Amino acid sequence: DLVTTGAYALCRHPSVWAMLFFCLLLIPAANFDPWCATTFSLCGLLLAMIYAFHNMRSYGIHPDRAIDAIIGGIIGAIVGARAYYVILEWDNYAGDWKRIFNLRQGGLAIYGGLIGALVVGCIIAKIRKVRLLPLLDLCGAGFLLGQGIGRWGNFFNQEAYGCNTNSGNGAIARLVIFIRSSAVDFIVSLFL
Repeated sequence: DLVTTGAYALCRHPSVWAMLFFCLLLIPAANFDPWCATTFSLCGLLLAMIYAFHNMRSYGIHPDRAIDAIIGGIIGAIVGARAYYVILEWDNYAGDWKRIFNLRQGGLAIYGGLIGALVVGCIIAKIRKVRLLPLLDLCGAGFLLGQGIGRWGNFFNQEAYGCNTNSGNGAIARLVIFIRSSAVDFIVSLFL
């Protein structure tokens, strides 16, 4: 069973619990908007990791060695996403260096996250002697599963495609776009 074997594999690794605890520290207690996006992102991450751990052995990857590359990739994704966002919004951060490290106010860019995850994950995979191409296959499908769920945090926070309009058509259009986007992510991950 996918959830049972994947969840069991996750529970055996203390580094997974440390990473989830670190991510929970990013959730602000008083502000619902970033909390909602973070909650959906963490649910997507958890589903992606369950999928990956369930399928690792069939790809010829040893889970105990691969967990280091995955955790490193997640940390690289957070750092890369923030660095990419700060570079793009440098005018807002140039005078106040402390704001660069304040993740609770949002400001992560998916492209930087992908770059950071690939660079750090590939380096650690090379060090731990994990087969890189099968690991990237697993991570690609896992990323799409996680993206399909995590994007719903953007929907509820009204962070993408603007806010609702007075017209009912605007709200319906946003909903249709997010449903289509999630469906495409899930369908493509099935074929990977």
